[in-house]
Amino acid sequence: QECDGLTYKCNLIRINCGCQLPNPKMAVEAFRQIVSFEKRQKVLGVEYEMADYDGVLERFFNHNRYDEISDEDIFKVLSYTTTSSKKSEDIVESSELRACNFCDSVEEMLGNYKKCSKCHQESYCSKECQEKDWPVHKHICGNQNSTNLASSELHGIINVLMKNYTTSVETQTGHSVTSSHRNKAKVKLVQQLKEMLTKDFQHFNSQMGAIDASTDLAF
Repeated sequence: QECDGLTYKCNLIRINCGCQLPNPKMAVEAFRQIVSFEKRQKVLGVEYEMADYDGVLERFFNHNRYDEISDEDIFKVLSYTTTSSKKSEDIVESSELRACNFCDSVEEMLGNYKKCSKCHQESYCSKECQEKDWPVHKHICGNQNSTNLASSELHGIINVLMKNYTTSVETQTGHSVTSSHRNKAKVKLVQQLKEMLTKDFQHFNSQMGAIDASTDLAF
């Protein structure tokens, strides 16, 4: 079950990558594995946090017998849903106040904090915070992103995992995570993700999962 769960999370990334590259074979193969897992969980009545690709695409095809649907048609729908979702996220993101990537302070007025001029992904409240964050940020800024993910996706994944990590540590230890502690953990996470996401996705199950790593105190 644990291995299936990790494979499921990795396949979600594969769908996004396959639609953006584009790589139809990657996206459709991941989709077929995902719906197989989702259907199995539903039959077993297991509560699991799922994207429900089975339900989403069923609304397009009016049935979920995906073995009867061509890879080409499935990829067309996956591309449409992924692109539509990304456009919605961009609209929401553009209207949200930015948080400093180093000190976590939030701007008082939209647009006060500036984004990194190289990758245009991370925001900073000041040049001082940007310089302090550079030892970490340099590993994924601009052409240093050697993974199969777009920079926006990679940064998004890292931010989510770091939030999970911080919450996990503070819950288990009862102490706040310092900036120094968090940045050391973030460097290790970035290096781990770059190693995992630069290789073939078929090797994921033989490596430590990114989701598991986010709750590992040693990491």
